[in-house]
Amino acid sequence: MAPGCVLQQARQVHGPVVVRAAGWSPDAAPEADAVMSPDQGIACAVRTADCAPVLVGCSATGAVAAIHAGWRGISRGVIGTTIRAMIEQLGSVPHTMVAAIGPCARGCHYEIGEEVASAVSDAGCASAVVRRAGSPRPFLDVAAAAAWQLAEAGVPLARIDADAPCSIESHWCPSHRRDPSSRARMLSMIAPRTRMHHG
Repeated sequence: MAPGCVLQQARQVHGPVVVRAAGWSPDAAPEADAVMSPDQGIACAVRTADCAPVLVGCSATGAVAAIHAGWRGISRGVIGTTIRAMIEQLGSVPHTMVAAIGPCARGCHYEIGEEVASAVSDAGCASAVVRRAGSPRPFLDVAAAAAWQLAEAGVPLARIDADAPCSIESHWCPSHRRDPSSRARMLSMIAPRTRMHHG
């Protein structure tokens, strides 16, 4: 992050809203689950504890976004909404985008109810719902769902890093599912850079 760069976070509400960072104070932060910025002086961040932090950058413009994506945000389309906003408002080019998905609840441990499985499946992410013989309830791989939605929005699969550890299993990660009493959250951030010139 460049010296003097301002870190911007929104008040996360598990919804589909994306906002453009505007130098607001923490007390004036808007309700949103994704923050985007084309400005080298403004970095974007999200806090997570089982939801996925999804960091996106555009190689063509240098613009970035930080997305908070749990099952609710995924079912409400926060990832696709953010990619479209970067394209329409910041001039980002989908095939030049890169994305990284951070530690989050994975299919190895994240047991869910059928209503969550239906909501995620209805959002196009049925392949992220894991069913095991002998288990009465399904499991959800949040990283797999996020990767699918990034690809569906136009980010090339080869440019998506979805090899995230499971936050429930990894004790160095905050996990609400593992420890509901903990208020710890992981901060994930990304800062814009100057535009690349080709030729």
